[in-house]
Amino acid sequence: MSTAFIVKFLTIAGGLAAGMPATEKPCHAKIEKEIRNGHHFFSGVFHNHLDEKVEGTYSLDAIREGKSGRSVSRQSGSFKAGPFDTTVLSCFSVNIEDGDAYTVVLKVYTRNVFFCGDTLVVGEPLTVFPD
Repeated sequence: MSTAFIVKFLTIAGGLAAGMPATEKPCHAKIEKEIRNGHHFFSGVFHNHLDEKVEGTYSLDAIREGKSGRSVSRQSGSFKAGPFDTTVLSCFSVNIEDGDAYTVVLKVYTRNVFFCGDTLVVGEPLTVFPD
């Protein structure tokens, strides 16, 4: 990787770009949601606003809480995003029933260091109080 990329990366990792809108940051991750025929479709997307390639890894977690308890599903892998490129990292769909809530968490890493991420909560879990 070039020195320019490392300087840009350290700027982001150091939090200097934290207050910037996502479109002005050198890179950002986003969870996109679409509803079709009662199913919720989620995509983890990486936006590279740099003029050079970015390589890394990601994890996309779907944490379901509902009547039958809690479950976690994880998808992970590696990616390469070209200069000024948008890359779909992973997709999944679920049927959300009353009383279910999903927390979807996307984390993107480069060189094993957290780079950017996003979180989305859908639905409301039933609140169960002990007797």
